[in-house]
Amino acid sequence: MTRSTEGRRRTRSTKRDPSAPGPDAPVIEAIVPDARDPNRRRVRAGGRVVVTLTADAVDVLNLRVGQPWSNDLRARVAERTLFDNAWRSVLRMLSHRALTRAEVAARLTRRNLPPDIVERVLADLTAHGWLDDEQVARDAASSLTARRPMARTALSAHLAARGIDAEVAERAVRDAVAAGQERHSAIEFARARRRGLSRLTPLARMRRVAAALARRGFDEDTIAIALREAGLEVDSVTDEAPRR
Repeated sequence: MTRSTEGRRRTRSTKRDPSAPGPDAPVIEAIVPDARDPNRRRVRAGGRVVVTLTADAVDVLNLRVGQPWSNDLRARVAERTLFDNAWRSVLRMLSHRALTRAEVAARLTRRNLPPDIVERVLADLTAHGWLDDEQVARDAASSLTARRPMARTALSAHLAARGIDAEVAERAVRDAVAAGQERHSAIEFARARRRGLSRLTPLARMRRVAAALARRGFDEDTIAIALREAGLEVDSVTDEAPRR
């Protein structure tokens, strides 16, 4: 064996694992509660605070005093910090309004978070009940139909636009709009709108009410029935002069 070959083998055998702590790597000296938030922990290494984490994160990462503050540990801490920050930001969002899983995913993605972090946050929030598309769909359907009449198709489209699964949306719509209620709501809406448009000609009233019903997703048959029941039949309407 030549000296050069032996030297190369010796060099390869003494190469250090890049993930292993170097001889001068600092160690964790203390893990203490944050004075401003007792649920968070300040981690000191090398004579300074290197990171502040939640108590749960400290447990998950298995941090302990005397542990080397290696590059590998720093990377794992950085990843966990991304997760915790995203998790808390979603809770702040949810304190203002209920959001669907798809809406939260879109907001986190716009922040350029790694896809795996986004998925982990969504999974954790769903598992703990913070994200519940079933409940959001039920509440949204109930709220929308309470404020104004809306056809089932329009209600389904609204829920779909929020990223709610079709089957989940269908159940919410079925609960919010009972069989036969859709037609009744359209008729009551047409009657109420007719009273508010008394200064228009009958033809103008009919057109205005029909357009309003169409915007709320009612089909042609339901609109025709509502107009007839409200005294706005298309066949009997003439373009009279408006009332003074």
